Amino acid sequence: MFVRTLRRKTTQNVSVQIVESTRVPGKGPRQRIIKHMGAAPEGPLLDALVRLAHRAKLRLLEERQPTLFPMEYWAARVQGARQDSQSDQPLPIPDVRKLVET
Repeated sequence: MFVRTLRRKTTQNVSVQIVESTRVPGKGPRQRIIKHMGAAPEGPLLDALVRLAHRAKLRLLEERQPTLFPMEYWAARVQGARQDSQSDQPLPIPDVRKLVET
């Protein structure tokens, strides 16, 4: 699954889609549009639409195969790390060498 952008010939807009590639026996690879996110002109609107498409792709992947830690958990961790990095304190990263399996 990936995010695809297509430039339209008739307008100045760029379409953003979430696409899945599959291989059909005897016919070769095929692409199926999972979700059409919309279209926007080049610039900050298009960048925001692409970021939105990447988030939607992660949610679709999470629905298909649930993960141990949901996407919202990682988003909160990243935001917390960014806020901590505003100060002069180093980020709290545990020592991986001390991890043990229980």
